[in-house]
Amino acid sequence: MGVRLQKIISQWGIASRRQAEEMIKLERVRVNGVLAHLGQKVNPDTDTITVDGKKVSTKERPISTYLLVNKPPGVVSTCYDPQASPTVLD
Repeated sequence: MGVRLQKIISQWGIASRRQAEEMIKLERVRVNGVLAHLGQKVNPDTDTITVDGKKVSTKERPISTYLLVNKPPGVVSTCYDPQASPTVLD
């Protein structure tokens, strides 16, 4: 049973899922030495994944951090708002 490659790249903190898809399209990602393709499923415990020639592994995966935010009415759930509304970071 495998997991989509772009999801693993995202979970490991290398890039967002969309950025990971772009990296795969630009042929920057290999699995077991073979160019990866979008939607490819891999097993991170047995497959060798490289990005830009550098091996990535489960040991280097960042620890997940969870934040609980009290968002009052009128505050938007974003880090930046072009309309200058108060954000969760304010």
